[in-house]
Amino acid sequence: MEDIDLKKNAKRLKYNRFLIFGLTFFGYATLHCARQSWSLMKANMESESDISSTFLGYMDFAFLMSYSIGLATLGHYGDRMNLKYFTTVGMFCAVICLLIVGILQTTGAVEGTTREVAFIILWVLNGLSQSTAMPGFVAAMGNWFGKKKRGLIMGFWIGTTNFGDIMGYTLGCVMSAGLNIHWGYVPIASATLIFIMVVSLFLFMQPYPEKIGIDAQAEWGSIMDDETKTEQQAQQDLLKKFNSSLFSSVFSQKKELSSNLSGEQEQKTPVNFLNAWLIPNVAIYALLFAGLKSTVYCILFWLPTLLSTGGNHVSMVNKSVVCSLFDIGIFIGGMIVGQVTDRIRKRAVLMGPSILFSVALMIVCLILNTDNATTNAFLFFFIGIFLGGPYNVCQSAIMIDLAKQKALKNSADALSTVTSLIDGTGACFAAIIQLVIPYAGVNNVFWVLLGLTLVSLILLSPLTVKDITSLLRRQKRKQDYYNNLEANPRKILLKNSDDEQSIQNK
Repeated sequence: MEDIDLKKNAKRLKYNRFLIFGLTFFGYATLHCARQSWSLMKANMESESDISSTFLGYMDFAFLMSYSIGLATLGHYGDRMNLKYFTTVGMFCAVICLLIVGILQTTGAVEGTTREVAFIILWVLNGLSQSTAMPGFVAAMGNWFGKKKRGLIMGFWIGTTNFGDIMGYTLGCVMSAGLNIHWGYVPIASATLIFIMVVSLFLFMQPYPEKIGIDAQAEWGSIMDDETKTEQQAQQDLLKKFNSSLFSSVFSQKKELSSNLSGEQEQKTPVNFLNAWLIPNVAIYALLFAGLKSTVYCILFWLPTLLSTGGNHVSMVNKSVVCSLFDIGIFIGGMIVGQVTDRIRKRAVLMGPSILFSVALMIVCLILNTDNATTNAFLFFFIGIFLGGPYNVCQSAIMIDLAKQKALKNSADALSTVTSLIDGTGACFAAIIQLVIPYAGVNNVFWVLLGLTLVSLILLSPLTVKDITSLLRRQKRKQDYYNNLEANPRKILLKNSDDEQSIQNK
């Protein structure tokens, strides 16, 4: 009977994990679809509706700045209210904003300065509305998925942004180039997709496994440092070899003691936006993510326009292909970096070299300065891989790592707060860059990208050196332990037994 119940619970857990993954993945994808379909239409806006690139930069600034403010002021409420309502209410408000923008433009109800003022106000409200989605969805994923393979799972999940971007490019391309529909109908189509996901999330999303009788965190177990894991693994291997009842008893006592210590519950205190900055490594990763997000959003928001300036005559289809390959590269890079860093448990080891390669490729872009669509597609695909890996991992797995670390064992769930802090800082910096681009000139985008990426590399360098040093030290300790264990196994295991006995006596 117990085996049947365990299988039933495991089946429920698997089903609900797939459900929460799918709902949050496609929900956030529709938001990015709206953003990128808008970016793809910028050239059309300038030619068809006499909207300047400077004003489009103001709109991007308004959206990203209000988005960052929303993350700072609204994000922590995700830890204090039901995540289903927190995310769906915000997304529904975004639907209203997009619909109004589309209707105002297609009907010609407002023109000139009135239109500009209305668009700015609506884009501010749109940014505030969308700011509830990322912290809410990441928190829900953190509730359902434990530490095991978190980098791989979240590296795949954060591909929702790239999937949504490609949806946006496809939607804009089909409506503009394929159906020759006025660009004002694009935000209306995006709003329709978001509304479909709002209804789906409201009906089927279960952000809290414990509320439906599922223990999704059981697999987390006791969080041990790497040296403890190495010792226990070595002892397990030796137990199999010697088959000793004495050694089995020693190991069982140690495992039971570790479980008892990890099961102690202490009174929890809440984490707010201000004291979240004091969490170890949060500040440096927030600034690092600011540089990465500014770079990625600079490409996402301005690459379609860049491909249409300077005498270039790139078709809508080719622009969509180049931009889509960049997003595909980001997704692939996130998967690779997420999986590898899951294995070595040191995120910065791979992130540093990856950003360095993206810098090299941007220098190649500056040197070649080519108009060839194939060459640009190739370069931006690999820039996406090397830049997207650190970006996606920093945006997903690292946020959860920081919120779940031992320093917060006496704090209430801080996942939404940490997520909103890091993502909000990135959005704030990205917003400022949107003001810089029109004045620097769209043709100088590559210089801006290079500068931002170099700043990110400099910020990550201390953590990269620290993690590489720690990884080498860990390998040396592991090798020394195995060597000592093979030389005198009984002495080491009995010493561990004496240590456990002295702890119990205390």
